[in-house]
Amino acid sequence: MFDGSLPGPPALAQASNRELIDAIAGWSSAAAAAEARKFAALAEWQGRTGAADPQRRRWACDPVDDAAAQVACALGVSHGRALTLMDTGVLLRDKLPRLNSRFLSGQVSERVVARIVWLCGLVVDDQVWAGLDEQFAEAAASWGVLSGDKLDAAITVWLHTLDPDAVRRARDQHRDRDFRVGRRDDATGTTSVFGRVNSIDAAIAARRLKAMVNSVCPDDPRTLAQKRADAFGAVFAGAFHLSCQCGRPECLAATVPDARATSVVVHVVADQASLDADPDAEPELEIDVPPRTRSDAAPAPQPAADPGTSSEPPDSPDPDLAPGPEPTDTPEPAPTSVNAPLHLARPAVILGLRGAVLPVALLAEVIARGARVRTVADPRDLPVNPGYRPTTAQDEFVRCRDLTCRVPGCDRPAMDIDLDHSDPWPAGPTHPDNLNGKCRLHHLLKTFWDG
Repeated sequence: MFDGSLPGPPALAQASNRELIDAIAGWSSAAAAAEARKFAALAEWQGRTGAADPQRRRWACDPVDDAAAQVACALGVSHGRALTLMDTGVLLRDKLPRLNSRFLSGQVSERVVARIVWLCGLVVDDQVWAGLDEQFAEAAASWGVLSGDKLDAAITVWLHTLDPDAVRRARDQHRDRDFRVGRRDDATGTTSVFGRVNSIDAAIAARRLKAMVNSVCPDDPRTLAQKRADAFGAVFAGAFHLSCQCGRPECLAATVPDARATSVVVHVVADQASLDADPDAEPELEIDVPPRTRSDAAPAPQPAADPGTSSEPPDSPDPDLAPGPEPTDTPEPAPTSVNAPLHLARPAVILGLRGAVLPVALLAEVIARGARVRTVADPRDLPVNPGYRPTTAQDEFVRCRDLTCRVPGCDRPAMDIDLDHSDPWPAGPTHPDNLNGKCRLHHLLKTFWDG
């Protein structure tokens, strides 16, 4: 595959047009073959780790979780993505061996294989898998030229032919209704909302949003789409009327309080320098401003453990049986001035919503509508807590500092994670210097699994 038969980057400038096209095709085939070998290794890894400790298969974090956690760290992906990659490797090896052979030889692209695995996810019969494998191995090598919709149609034809029950199950969406907030590719300052609900609920929502949009006066400056989006937020804040933004004192709709500013608190982490931007307007948030820290800050004192004053650990097994490997030093932020120009101020981060960033201008807009601004305690001013549980101020600082689970590849928000002692308590102090955030899964894996 990398035997030197394909030209590398230094040789491309001297290659003829034909040789360049051949190189593109050759490296594409080599990339597919490399991906196939990665999935083969993942399948072997999942089987090996799962068989190593059958007694733990009923644990909350079972051997598959342990295997996935190590893959996630190795590849820098999330835990869920690691599970999906291992499952795909096992399915290719055990259910689609002929197609996998073509994949290993570089004749089928990873794109085609990924769509086959996704669309056939409801197949359960081994005979159906064997039939699909035969057809896919025969035809999939020529499917790389198909567009996304045509590729899905080509795969679904064989799914209809060999397992119509799987297609009927795919059409039965009522049991699969779902509603989600946020996607990984969301644009800065906005968050996608998507899902599938039953038709009655959809009709109620449509009527409610229409009524709310029509409740403001004609001078409201927002577009129809913007008013629908704002009505969505107001409903979840517990209101059925929109506050008009026309600015006219005689408008009755303008006197309706913005429910988002009165009923829900959202924590946002922002730089002090980002708070002086010019406003424009929005909901009630609570802005947490982390203090500036120095890389030369004196380490926190290390008091001797005092059993007489320490608080009791929780009833669950001690989460600090094994020390955590990750450091907790807070990097020194870039120096900024309170009066820095807008382009030097950094955007804020919304705690509890994955990857959600609040641009500086929108942050100023939120503050102008009445968001409370307060400063998170400086860790240098926080005393060591002699007990096991962090104080409220310590807890708040660590979550604002870490933002997510600290395990590589994991992006579970800090609002929903456990605080863990890097050096187990009571030998290690309860102080931000010795605390870091881990989601419950990785906390359990760190405590009860070696490595």
